[in-house]
Amino acid sequence: MKKLTQYQLYSGITGSNIVCFEQREFPNLTFVQDNISISQKNVLRGLHGNLTTIKLAECVFGEVLLAVCDIRISSSGFGTYELFNLSAENRNRVLIPAGFVNGHLCLSEQCVFYYKWSEYYTPDQITIRWDDPTLNIPWGITNPILSERDRHGISIQTYKCKQQL
Repeated sequence: MKKLTQYQLYSGITGSNIVCFEQREFPNLTFVQDNISISQKNVLRGLHGNLTTIKLAECVFGEVLLAVCDIRISSSGFGTYELFNLSAENRNRVLIPAGFVNGHLCLSEQCVFYYKWSEYYTPDQITIRWDDPTLNIPWGITNPILSERDRHGISIQTYKCKQQL
């Protein structure tokens, strides 16, 4: 399912070097697109995803709370989520399987969230409400900074009904 690993960091007198990805660590995966989002404190992005894209997500500057939620209708885990703390300090990263949506909240003054995609982005991505009452994700914030897209996300129950049509 979701795999938690750490990226490599090498530091010296000249600064640091981060190794975000090595193919040998994920030999059966092919990534075609890398994305970086830069956010300020209290920006919440998501929950976004689709049924076919795998993502490898990490925070290379600052700190984020990452939520990953199962949207596979036929899964016994449908509607369940996991939370991960990702930061430049702990160097955690999460492999997010196809059929899961993810969202992240910037906890530090600024954060840089880096993620690889197994498929190219398309605008038909699913957007589930960050504050969906069924999911009840404990973000620890009641009034985050949201994009227009995220303000108009759908509930997980609405998503389920649309999938069953």
